[in-house]
Amino acid sequence: QRIQSVKRTFSTLGKFRLPTSKDVSTSMELMNVRAQVDTDVSSKGKEQILKAAQLLQHDNFVRDIELIVHSPLKRARETCQGMLGYSYVATATKDNTPPSQHDTNSCSPRVLELHHLSEKTPEEWIPGKTQSFKNRIHQFEQWLSQQPERVVAIVGHSQYFKAMLGLSYKFGNCDVWRVQFVDNHQDNHNDSQNRTVGENKKKKNKNNKPQKEENTSTTDLPRGWRSLKRLYSIHDDNSDTTPLTSIDNSSPSKK
Repeated sequence: QRIQSVKRTFSTLGKFRLPTSKDVSTSMELMNVRAQVDTDVSSKGKEQILKAAQLLQHDNFVRDIELIVHSPLKRARETCQGMLGYSYVATATKDNTPPSQHDTNSCSPRVLELHHLSEKTPEEWIPGKTQSFKNRIHQFEQWLSQQPERVVAIVGHSQYFKAMLGLSYKFGNCDVWRVQFVDNHQDNHNDSQNRTVGENKKKKNKNNKPQKEENTSTTDLPRGWRSLKRLYSIHDDNSDTTPLTSIDNSSPSKK
């Protein structure tokens, strides 16, 4: 919303007209860099999380998840807690390993907070400064390939997922996508299916049940990613972040 306000402001000024006060004030919010990097979920976002959580609870979505990993940013933790019922808030350990929360005496999933999943920072948008962002993505993929769990929920950010999966569009707020990750160094019989939860938007049907997507388009995903498909969404008539098609590369996968 802030970026769109900036675009409208400059477009209006380019036509020698004054922008609206709302666009100006919203654009100025981008001056608070720290707030843009780590913000709380907005009131609209909380409504979206609640709607998405109802869809997931209807299908007992968390039942088969073995590992939940989320970004350390506040909005990702809140999204994870609200949609999946789990989150982890802790400081880093002394040996620099990611913090973990897991009750070995229960059926609950292992929960991690991983700094590699942080959203693209303002500095990482600067030409010539993008390598650190790419490095974080590669570090996360390497870390993921080393985990024993087969079903993983990843809660992160739209720009991060867009870059990691090589997409031309962003996921919408609170969308849930399924994607498979292939580690080419492992045996072909070790299949791994990873569920990705983004900060996203999409549709639900009239009965408030999850909408099943048809595989209407295919494309190549980078590195070891395969079979991207949108599973759940909340509806937003103003959303233009994702196409109403899903991606299915139906080759075998493993981790």
